[in-house]
Amino acid sequence: MLTPAQLGMLVVGYVLLGALAYLYLASGLVVPAAWLWGLWAIGVALIGLSVLWWRRPLLVLALPFVGALIWLAYVQGLGSLFDWTA
Repeated sequence: MLTPAQLGMLVVGYVLLGALAYLYLASGLVVPAAWLWGLWAIGVALIGLSVLWWRRPLLVLALPFVGALIWLAYVQGLGSLFDWTA
């Protein structure tokens, strides 16, 4: 049984993952289609991990921040490497 604090962490984690999912979906404006599928696969994997880890609320709460760092590294790193422009 989860405590109220753990339920709160889950709720906040899933709300932040929802905001992160919007960021991943809107990346189609910046990332070319060939690379976009890989980015979306990472997003689906993060959501899958959050469902798998629902009994570990602290990990679910950390996933959006990890996902944001992965998104930033992916978009900025590959963007500068391949000279993408929006």
